[in-house]
Amino acid sequence: MTLEVVNTFDVRPIFREAGYLLSGLNWTLEFAAALRVPLRSAEIGIQGPCPDVTLKHASNHYLLLECKKSSFGASSSTALQAQKLLIVGSDMGPSTGNSTSIPATVTYVMPEDQLAAQLETLSQLRSHLVEVGFPCADYSTIGISWDGEGIWLRFSCPSDHHLHTVLEEPQLVIKSPPGERPLYIIPYDPSVTQDEEEKQYCLTQLSQRLHTAAWSEIGRANVPSMLNLYGDRLLNIATYGAFDYWRGSDRKNYENKAIQVLASTFKGVAQKHHIVRQASNPNHLELDLSTEVNRDIFLDCLHKANPASRVGGFTETQEELNLGLTS
Repeated sequence: MTLEVVNTFDVRPIFREAGYLLSGLNWTLEFAAALRVPLRSAEIGIQGPCPDVTLKHASNHYLLLECKKSSFGASSSTALQAQKLLIVGSDMGPSTGNSTSIPATVTYVMPEDQLAAQLETLSQLRSHLVEVGFPCADYSTIGISWDGEGIWLRFSCPSDHHLHTVLEEPQLVIKSPPGERPLYIIPYDPSVTQDEEEKQYCLTQLSQRLHTAAWSEIGRANVPSMLNLYGDRLLNIATYGAFDYWRGSDRKNYENKAIQVLASTFKGVAQKHHIVRQASNPNHLELDLSTEVNRDIFLDCLHKANPASRVGGFTETQEELNLGLTS
């Protein structure tokens, strides 16, 4: 909802309308140095939290979005992460390399019927942290509901908040009729726990998009040439530009896994024609496009591929795939 491309998919870019742009995904934030001793003393720890989504407003205000299936209590294990978010959100300066204080709002996104309980938890946690001397960010919630028209968002925040102008009332943000799944910008995130059916669906969606991205790259390449398919570029195409903002420590692993998906698809081509090479760096493949015949071989391979059968690239190791590529 911050990317321009979503207008193509009946998605209202409501955060962009409010002046927020995507700043980071899975970005590990940093505490101010002066807080490290009290953080240790309070047994909160100095490892910074990693919100699901970080948005930045044109006014230099940040929104730290954390998505949950349900609310949680102030004494639950999840509450530690919430405490860290409230503290680190009081000043984004250390995380952004800025010496001036930069505010953020910690915002939990969850089903609408969970909001009242979540607001109570955030109120308790913030009150406790302030009482023991920690600086704290403001907090808010965004409730998600789904009806016959699609997905709606309801925002609870102070009236002077940037989002209040566009989310003062519940807003339809994704048109999605009953029985249809909404668009998944990033279909699969290895750090998110999913039931097996949903996981397989998401893996298949991502695998299908990676195949489409590879088709585009091969189709537009010059012949003769050696074409390098890079995991980061393919993932960026597959996620409509969102992967550019992925700041998680697993980024490289994600890139390598994407290449494993395609390497698995091209395994037969590699063994029969010897026109695929896995480079020493596992984040890309080299394709021999010395002739138009070779290009057609690759495109035919992608055309016949079943994306659902290639999802193992994201769940198996390179050795387990036993690709048999030339080196």
